[in-house]
Amino acid sequence: MEKWPRFTLISILFLTGFMGLCQDTNLPNNGVYSTLSDYLNKHLIYSFPQKKNGYKLRQPRVSIIKITTPEETVRIDLRTIWGYRENGSDWVYRNGQLYELINHDGIWVYKQSVISDGGFRDLFFFSKDGNSELFWLDYKNLKTVYYSDKEFLKALEDVKWFQSLDFYNLRNHKLEIVNIYQSSHKNE
Repeated sequence: MEKWPRFTLISILFLTGFMGLCQDTNLPNNGVYSTLSDYLNKHLIYSFPQKKNGYKLRQPRVSIIKITTPEETVRIDLRTIWGYRENGSDWVYRNGQLYELINHDGIWVYKQSVISDGGFRDLFFFSKDGNSELFWLDYKNLKTVYYSDKEFLKALEDVKWFQSLDFYNLRNHKLEIVNIYQSSHKNE
């Protein structure tokens, strides 16, 4: 029986382990999530990295996205998939509108940029999970949707009336509503 040189064996083990780590952590910048389960498991179809020659994901027109690869061009109706990833951002199409998913850790938060007063303005929405109805992010809707979540309702009551729920906290890079939700569930 022939012995492998120690360096070669260690190199092979290191490289296979390293490749496994890269596959788990390097989600392509572009692609399609067929289902919520695909999103949660980071499984994209028609995926490709940013700025790869011959590959392109075109912004949606009406409810269709177009993905071009060197082999084919695919048109996908957004109403038939859960969402898609473009340039590293995740998007969902609900009720004829496009929303960027910006948080799914506990409370699901979505952003929609609209033209307002000659510029862009961000509107924020939330849902209890990835398949439930989206609601405008305000105290009244939060209290209605989370009526049975006593810890979260208590945390909302402690928030000052003038405090903005969609304020972006630069220290931990999260919206204030996400901080409030997570702080009310930190013991779970």
